[in-house]
Amino acid sequence: MASPTPDAGRDPAHAALGWAVHARGGDVAAEVLRRLDGQPPIEVLGSIAAADRLATQVVGRFLATGEGATEVEHAQLSGPGALVNAIDLPALIKAYLAWREATIAIVDEEGARLGSPESLIAEAHHVIARSSDASIVRMAREFDLERRRLEDALSAERVKLAHQVMHDCLTGLPNRTLLYDRIARALAAARRYGGSVAVLFVDLDGFKDVNDGHGHETGDRLLSVVAERVSTAVRPSDTVARLGGDEFIVLCERLEQPAEALAVAERVLGALRAPFALPAGEATLTASIGIALAEPGEAPDEVVGRADQAMYAAKRRGDALEVARRPDAPASIA
Repeated sequence: MASPTPDAGRDPAHAALGWAVHARGGDVAAEVLRRLDGQPPIEVLGSIAAADRLATQVVGRFLATGEGATEVEHAQLSGPGALVNAIDLPALIKAYLAWREATIAIVDEEGARLGSPESLIAEAHHVIARSSDASIVRMAREFDLERRRLEDALSAERVKLAHQVMHDCLTGLPNRTLLYDRIARALAAARRYGGSVAVLFVDLDGFKDVNDGHGHETGDRLLSVVAERVSTAVRPSDTVARLGGDEFIVLCERLEQPAEALAVAERVLGALRAPFALPAGEATLTASIGIALAEPGEAPDEVVGRADQAMYAAKRRGDALEVARRPDAPASIA
């Protein structure tokens, strides 16, 4: 609904018909809304009516003076193309075609009233048709761009939500759901290709004192630093997850020798020995780690459960490390 750019004579007949059409912009808008009969949602009818009124005025001004649409007017006339979330494309095209028919009817009516030459009426019809065709193309382009923008935004939101579902909101580490999925995959790969799988259950000692004494905000920052330190201490192929509170899991897969899990645990302990900076000074934390080597046929929660028991055994004895052992399938990690 924007004016084309063909040259036109500016004799009195052009001026009279052009300004007469210009003055009927409101009538055209009303007629378009009548023809649409409320089919588009009511919240977009105002935008359609405004574009119809402006488009009619632009065409009338062009017939009268030869002046085309300004950049601001082009932007306003493209506005309905951004209504992709409120109206479908066929309905929007119907609105544009209704504008063309209504504007042609106004030209015929005003031309008959003014006694305009048939050649001028035909020229005005041609201007309206070209304006309508160009506007539909531009509108469809705007419509498509807006649709793509909305699809991209929706896709990004889906990715964000999927990440939130599978990751801890505080540390960004995998949560229990993602961890158990990775353990299951690691166990399946071990059955098929060989190698060992180990789960390290890491529990901080003394975190509650820091959290209670310095506040939950400081405790959250401390947990984030712990997550970073543990992540840098493990191998690139390992998974570090947070179960909640001050409990972390390290999944070691594709181990050539079970003793590699012990080496990973030692590095984690070493990373946690350095003091942690707090607003009121420094804090030193220790950790207890339970290690469980996966047994054939075990489920992820069973491996994690045995690592959890080993961690508590280490904590009761005051040791930093404990390896879970099963009487029916002893596992050596030395």
